[in-house]
Amino acid sequence: MKENRISEEARERILQGCFFGLILFTSTALLLSFRRDMDEVGRILPFIPAALAGYLLIGNLLVWIHSLPERGWVSSWFKGAAAVYWIDLIAVAFVLLSFIVSESWRHIILVNAVVVVVFWILDYCSVLKIAKELNGGAVKGRYLVVDLEECPKGAEAFCREIEDYCRKNRSSLEFLKREKPAEILMDGERYHVELDFFYSQFGPMYALKFRKEGKQYTDK
Repeated sequence: MKENRISEEARERILQGCFFGLILFTSTALLLSFRRDMDEVGRILPFIPAALAGYLLIGNLLVWIHSLPERGWVSSWFKGAAAVYWIDLIAVAFVLLSFIVSESWRHIILVNAVVVVVFWILDYCSVLKIAKELNGGAVKGRYLVVDLEECPKGAEAFCREIEDYCRKNRSSLEFLKREKPAEILMDGERYHVELDFFYSQFGPMYALKFRKEGKQYTDK
């Protein structure tokens, strides 16, 4: 069951990466069609299969980077303060490429970069909207949703995520049922905690969903 869940997540991310790669490939094809430079199109035609394969690989690479857990050592190269340095390096590389590659390639790189930024903004807006819907509206004050960096593998890992959250927020914690889902007392109040997930443009996202049970407990 666990292996099936992991493979399902991997398939979902591969599909997301291929879809994103196709979007990048389509943006390049549209740019070339708008330029109406038939000589250039004729030179590129023999390399279309290789270009498509390359875009599929790039799409999967970007989705993989986006889905890296924050605690992973590889993710430290791409997230937080390191992301700022990557932006600077990419900007410098783009300037240097502008002196090497032709005008058509500069336009292709620029269009692809715009597509990546647009998808990143859409993904951020989608996650923000879902978070507001889960934490607001009709369930305001009844649910607490805490984003996770990765899917916890098993009940013990799931409970450790709850412990990490309570420790970071200096909340008291007592497990009434240390399972998945769990029943806990947090700051004297009873909560049902389950694993929630939703999909963004870059793949599945996971969260702890705390539901207040209403009855308050106090130490006797």
